[in-house]
Amino acid sequence: MTSESLQRQQQILSRMLEAEKAEQEREMEQSRSSESARQQASDAYKAKLEKTLQAKKQVQGVYKPAGPDLNAFYRERNLRYQTKLRQNPPKS
Repeated sequence: MTSESLQRQQQILSRMLEAEKAEQEREMEQSRSSESARQQASDAYKAKLEKTLQAKKQVQGVYKPAGPDLNAFYRERNLRYQTKLRQNPPKS
């Protein structure tokens, strides 16, 4: 073996190591980007779920029956109102 062939082998080896390192870095970048995309989707889902639950609580508050502290006249009016709301729910 000549010194030129040894140098050539050394160059090939160093290029192969650089290529392997670059490939590993690309794999790391892909895994990072996909992880952040999953996190964004999860955050969007949580925000939508929270908004839906708040809307549901508001609607349930409308359908809440009258308390015992109302006199008979207002209790009757409230029950009729609640019945009408159940038949024709408000549009969001």
